[in-house]
Amino acid sequence: MKARDIFGLIVRLCGFALIAYGVVFIVFTLAKLVGLPSRTLYSTSEETVAAVIYIVTGIAFLLGAELLTRLAYGRETSKDG
Repeated sequence: MKARDIFGLIVRLCGFALIAYGVVFIVFTLAKLVGLPSRTLYSTSEETVAAVIYIVTGIAFLLGAELLTRLAYGRETSKDG
């Protein structure tokens, strides 16, 4: 595995982590709306906006991983020629 491949994997993992964090925000928001006690300091609208931002950014990382890798390492050249 080359550094280019590892970088692409890290970008995808960051995208997955952002989506997971956004889902956690949604779960906390739903729990608060149902009436469960919550220790969060933010309102439901702020948590919803944060969840959407995290999920959209995560999807952008997943879909744009190849583009980010190309920006960081340039186009991959073949040795065959």
